[in-house]
Amino acid sequence: MTNMWMVRAGENAFLIDDFERLNVVAIGWGLGDLTNKSPNEIRELVDENYPNNPKIRNGKIASNETKFLYEIKVGDYVLSYGPFTRSYLFGKITSDYIYSDIISKDLENDDYSDVRKVEWLGKISRDDLKKSTQDVLNKRLTVFDINENAQRDILSFYQNDDIKQIRTVTLANTNSDCLTYDDAINFLSNVLINERDGHYHYIRKNINLIGRTLVLFKYEGKLIGKGIFCDEFEKQVVINSEHYNGYYLTEKDSIGIFKEPVGLDDLRKYVPDVKSLNRDQKIDLKYLDNVNQMINEYIEDDSMIVEYDESAKIIRDYLDENSLGNFENEEYEHNYIKFKEDFAPNILENLKGIDILNTIFIHDGDKNTLCSQLEFFDDYKFAGSISGGSAHKYSLFKHSVTQEWTAGPARNSENVSENEAIEIAKKIRDALVDGARLIEQSVLTNVDDYIQLENDLGDIFSNCSASHTNMWIHKYYALIFPDKFPVVHWDKMKKEFLETFNIVPEEWYYALDGQLVLLARKAGIKSYSLYNEEILNLFEDKPPLESNLKRNIIYFGAPGTGKSYNLNQDKYDLLEDNEENYERVTFHPDYSYANFVGTYKPVPEGNSITYKYVPGPFMRILKKAINNPSEPYLLIIEEINRANVAAVFGDVFQLLDRTEEFESEYPIEASEDMKTYLNETKIKLPQNLFIWASMNSADQGVFPMDTAFKRRWDFKYFSINHNEDLIKDTHFIINQKPLNWNDLRKRINDELLSYNINEDKLIGPFFAFTEYMNQEIEIKTFKDIFKNKIIMYLFEDAARSRRNQLFSGACNIKDTKNITYFEICELIDDNKITEIFSNDFLDDEEEDNE
Repeated sequence: MTNMWMVRAGENAFLIDDFERLNVVAIGWGLGDLTNKSPNEIRELVDENYPNNPKIRNGKIASNETKFLYEIKVGDYVLSYGPFTRSYLFGKITSDYIYSDIISKDLENDDYSDVRKVEWLGKISRDDLKKSTQDVLNKRLTVFDINENAQRDILSFYQNDDIKQIRTVTLANTNSDCLTYDDAINFLSNVLINERDGHYHYIRKNINLIGRTLVLFKYEGKLIGKGIFCDEFEKQVVINSEHYNGYYLTEKDSIGIFKEPVGLDDLRKYVPDVKSLNRDQKIDLKYLDNVNQMINEYIEDDSMIVEYDESAKIIRDYLDENSLGNFENEEYEHNYIKFKEDFAPNILENLKGIDILNTIFIHDGDKNTLCSQLEFFDDYKFAGSISGGSAHKYSLFKHSVTQEWTAGPARNSENVSENEAIEIAKKIRDALVDGARLIEQSVLTNVDDYIQLENDLGDIFSNCSASHTNMWIHKYYALIFPDKFPVVHWDKMKKEFLETFNIVPEEWYYALDGQLVLLARKAGIKSYSLYNEEILNLFEDKPPLESNLKRNIIYFGAPGTGKSYNLNQDKYDLLEDNEENYERVTFHPDYSYANFVGTYKPVPEGNSITYKYVPGPFMRILKKAINNPSEPYLLIIEEINRANVAAVFGDVFQLLDRTEEFESEYPIEASEDMKTYLNETKIKLPQNLFIWASMNSADQGVFPMDTAFKRRWDFKYFSINHNEDLIKDTHFIINQKPLNWNDLRKRINDELLSYNINEDKLIGPFFAFTEYMNQEIEIKTFKDIFKNKIIMYLFEDAARSRRNQLFSGACNIKDTKNITYFEICELIDDNKITEIFSNDFLDDEEEDNE
């Protein structure tokens, strides 16, 4: 499916007409021409231009720019919303990134200079889209991609390169433009919708698509029927001799039931009341070609539940992996107690007369009043800021200049006497305390409970000059009831946090509280912990890693050719000092898939033993890479060919095939254990996961690799003299003469080659003495290493079948035909380093050098 993007038309969509007129979309934060700028360079520019922004804010700006430059492709679909027409411009991207003033020339700065040309294809009414699609498009991000379900809904309006004409047929119009459903309707009934507190008028305003409005019939939470509005509402007060204050759908064809109801006699129960219809969004406004399409395409939206669960799991997994518990802060918990000791509802309730003024409201520079403590006291800063603006926000305060009590908002304030101030203060105090009692008694388990709470608090505060949505009132309740309220008090900021957590915000002030508290509860953390930078960074929209380094590499060559040394150098170039971003494992003949990927293992739990899934190094590093796409992660496998790689990798072997974007070309199905651990249904290697391995070519016979496995790797060969310049001056003094280690090594190799011994058995520059590169080696140290590493390897491995020939000098000195390792070591201790090979072992090399 072609990608589809939303590009916002500036704040409050003020550029939407320009987008349509100029056939473009544009974004920008005054960063200049970003042509050929990498994602990392873009982030640096953002940080440079906006040094005072929070990191997460700059991360979002950089992410928007990176998506606009690199992820949006020519031919992708694009939408931009115009709130005044309640419709989306819909079109196709026709150009790559352009730095242009086509938009910004009329502005006072060079914002919105990042441009893409568009062919606009038409407009789509927001009200015609599914509720789930509307929620997706409601994200406040400047640039974001649109998921497949929403794409399908949007594209149902797009056929043959043109937008299907959507006609708005209101309830007042005739039914002549509606579709005919005679063949599809099997059950018809009259349905009453009750009028409650004016809700009918609101729902009537929104149900304005006769023949296009799907109604779900639910009873006890189960879907028992589906219908469609076919006619207008008509007031009906008498039904079957009973009086109803309601509106009735006229005629018997008012609603067509397309699924037979089961188990209910009273058909009026099929339709929820109007309030429920409105709040729970049990309406799907969509253009319908036919009834069958309506029934088949409808999928009940549970995306909000999924969003809470997924976001909570990301937080919980992070805390568990890092043993952070519930992120509780002892100082904060102590400050909650301290605040209640000073300002609990029962303390405020017992205040009388002038004490109400002096305890609660700002006056005479007193820093101990409730309002002063809420705004200025450092101990309560953790509970969210309410700073900014003037003291008028408290509805009552004593002016520092006039020394008069002042009541009301800034534009309509008035000076009042002390007695009048006491009466105003008393009403605010009473509402504050009554609201606290209500909150204490309320069971707040879902968003609807918080909506009801907001309504009830509105009633309580209706008789005083303060509002239940004033930020200082909200902060008071947040400090008194920390398990029921978040420490964020500005509705705009609440929405921004919810969007950061990938949750679509509600519109009600206290409903936003419910959403944030619900997330914290599901994650098992304190509400204030949601806004910890570590938690927020988990959801930061980061640009993908930019690196052209190979992802699957095997470093191979003879022993001592510098494979591990170079691998570690490359590791540092990739990760620098970030030791948390890599795993290292060494394969051996008994190494298995369970060791590498993961398996169930017995683990102690209290006084018993239980079995839990324990991930291996592959799964651990994979999870880290998936959760942090902008950071590189590395899995190092030492001695990869010392294990049966076909058995160790198992189905993971398929993931090694990578696309041009460095992701796995063929994902594999995750087992139930992997799904739980990774929170993914399919597994693929992300572009930021590198797998590098080392292999001694001398050991290739341990477990041979098949061609299919090797084809999925890039091999980096290290020749027998690779980087020998690094040891060209490594030497030792023997018999008062300097002897060069590299010359000796190469002469030994030449001798081995003369016996037709394979190159894989030769000695590389870094087989030994790596800590003495281009230095003099103390003779005793040289002898110890030479005997225990070089001679042992030659005697037991490389020249095992040619011992007496290679060590012919030792045989002559010891007058034996079968030299022993012990005898060779004795000669080395007697300073006969070269003599153990032959008397003229280095003569040919020296003559060549002359």
